[in-house]
Amino acid sequence: MAKQKQADISPAFNIGDRVRIRHYAGNPGRIVELRGALGPGGSQVYRVLVQRKPSVTYIEVRGDQLEALPPTSAKLRLQRNKLAERPDAPSEATGSTVK
Repeated sequence: MAKQKQADISPAFNIGDRVRIRHYAGNPGRIVELRGALGPGGSQVYRVLVQRKPSVTYIEVRGDQLEALPPTSAKLRLQRNKLAERPDAPSEATGSTVK
């Protein structure tokens, strides 16, 4: 019996990441579930939520069919607020560190 090749176990995307499905003309989606190594050769399969009016659609695709999108403005605001809460963070007004 031939040995099977072990698939890369670490997922390329996380739950909540915004993605675009390659060769799909629809809206971008958000990863809602990691289905596991169910694809050909053990590739990762993801469930993607795509907003389509009047309802939503769930699509299961392989990881190599997805492209990562930059984080939304809400996510950037959250990161900026966390950075501002740190006592050693640079001040936005002066550009210097507060000690």
